Amino acid sequence: MFKIALKSLIYRKWSLVLTISTLLLSLFLLILVSRVHQSSRSSFTKVISNTDLIVGPRTSAQNLLMYSALGIGQPTHSVGEASFNFIKNLPTVSSVNPITIGDSYKSYPVIATTEVFFDRPNVNIDQGATLKLSHMSAVLGSEVARKNNLQIKDRLTIDHGGGAHSFETHDEHPFVVSAIIQPTGTPLDRFVFIHVSDFSLLHNKEKPTNTVDSTTKVEGHHNDHDHDHDHDHDHDHADEDVRYNAFFVNLKDKSTIFNVKRQIDEFNLEPLVSIIPGQTLLKFWDNFKVFELAIEFMALALIVMSLLAVLSQVLSNIQIRVKELTLYKISGASNRFIISLVFLEVFFISVLSVFLSYVLFYSLQPLILSHFLEPLGLYLDISKMTSTEVFYILLVTGLTLLTSFFTALFIIYYSKKMSVRINRGL
Repeated sequence: MFKIALKSLIYRKWSLVLTISTLLLSLFLLILVSRVHQSSRSSFTKVISNTDLIVGPRTSAQNLLMYSALGIGQPTHSVGEASFNFIKNLPTVSSVNPITIGDSYKSYPVIATTEVFFDRPNVNIDQGATLKLSHMSAVLGSEVARKNNLQIKDRLTIDHGGGAHSFETHDEHPFVVSAIIQPTGTPLDRFVFIHVSDFSLLHNKEKPTNTVDSTTKVEGHHNDHDHDHDHDHDHDHADEDVRYNAFFVNLKDKSTIFNVKRQIDEFNLEPLVSIIPGQTLLKFWDNFKVFELAIEFMALALIVMSLLAVLSQVLSNIQIRVKELTLYKISGASNRFIISLVFLEVFFISVLSVFLSYVLFYSLQPLILSHFLEPLGLYLDISKMTSTEVFYILLVTGLTLLTSFFTALFIIYYSKKMSVRINRGL
């Protein structure tokens, strides 16, 4: 039976190619949409997974989340040392990680922070001795290092402001690469990290700073007490001119989160807003419900197109198939044999289409990543299939086989009529 089905498909090879092409393109789009949707949710969640509160100057909750954690957009205001000290001295606060943004390196966001930022489960060192933000040193995300061919001890200069084009560069303050982070599959891969006090020096024209010699080991600075003093990571002696755009706050007791949030929101020296990042992210995804429904509708439309393609392939040659299967009937073939033959042909088309759709997906994955997703801070998780993806593949395969069943009954009905005509000598 397998040989018969294969010969039948080869005989109709051009219509078979068109059918498989339609089906594999539909499945390819379904796989791509499912992977992007799942990967974006997963990567955004990883960034905020180790943070209880995000605090910043008064703005919308989603805007604060976007620019502070995901590197999307720019802040419109900043706060000073008074806010930092207030949050740090709250009794239930275990750590406060300040964030200052606004500069870039070849369109990649520069995040001014402290090494506390790297105390999260998905951040590990790839190159370098330690994830320490020493004086005039920079820690790079994996994508930044890979795309710009940067290695340890390479120098880089930071552009003033964000975006692909900058009209001012901090040439007088070059940074030295001290570490590169392993790929995380999150927006962190697109960040350049420097220390907050270095960011202040970049924007203080009256106070030139000594740059780090390229042959000096920038990770430690054990022999320079002044540098360690400038980079007191608890900020007990921080410059009053330092401005912050956000704070990542962790608590000793998670049950006090709403009490701490209320205290921060009521701080009267500077207008502050605090958000629970996980809750805000859920609201962010809720705003995209309409788009998700549109994507699901598109997926269902593609499934219908796939079924119609298979059905048209079978019915386009219905006269040939009826004559072919009538000869089988005359030769003594049962209805079960005919149904099984049609089932086998359609099953072969479905399996081949699924296989080729994955071949196409993994072949185009580097191109899709580099030209479409990475510029938006999105990534593809190619390690495993998503549940939605499996559902769509099973749905397409199941409905295709169901379509083939009714097609087989249709062919059997007409083959009986033709058998009668043949027996009558017509």
